[in-house]
Amino acid sequence: MKVIFEANSWEELKKFQNPNDSSPPLDVSVDVLETTVRAHNALKAANIKTIGQLIECLEKSDTFLARMPNCGKVTDREIKNAVKEWQMKKRG
Repeated sequence: MKVIFEANSWEELKKFQNPNDSSPPLDVSVDVLETTVRAHNALKAANIKTIGQLIECLEKSDTFLARMPNCGKVTDREIKNAVKEWQMKKRG
């Protein structure tokens, strides 16, 4: 069963970070995120290979994804939701 989260901003995503986890495995490939081909290709085109790189870009600018080619509002929301879902799974 896939859980859908509505994350409209990076601040909402940050709520799901585990405050007790001092060293999250951010070197994990973005391939582990459950996204559509469009979202995956948008990340690939932006040369984002790890979740750490993706989170770093989101921390710098909440509109980072929306400015990528082939990444509209739906894809932006999908990627943010996938990160949130990954964080929830990581928390256990």
